[in-house]
Amino acid sequence: MATVAKDQVQRAVQALLTHYENDQAIKAKEAKAKDLIEEDETLSLIITWKKLPKPKVVGKHRTGPLLKPLA
Repeated sequence: MATVAKDQVQRAVQALLTHYENDQAIKAKEAKAKDLIEEDETLSLIITWKKLPKPKVVGKHRTGPLLKPLA
């Protein structure tokens, strides 16, 4: 009788450990996916910024070049 109870306790503990390990693995994968999404969004913003038209210099001014408005 004691060995049956001991087996049940061992199986319950093993199930809890497995559940905890699976939960930790899922959380790690979610964190990695979130980092990848943020990195992708950052790269998209950089690419978009580099594709924007550059303002044209239309003259000189003592504080710097005069820029023609893009609009």
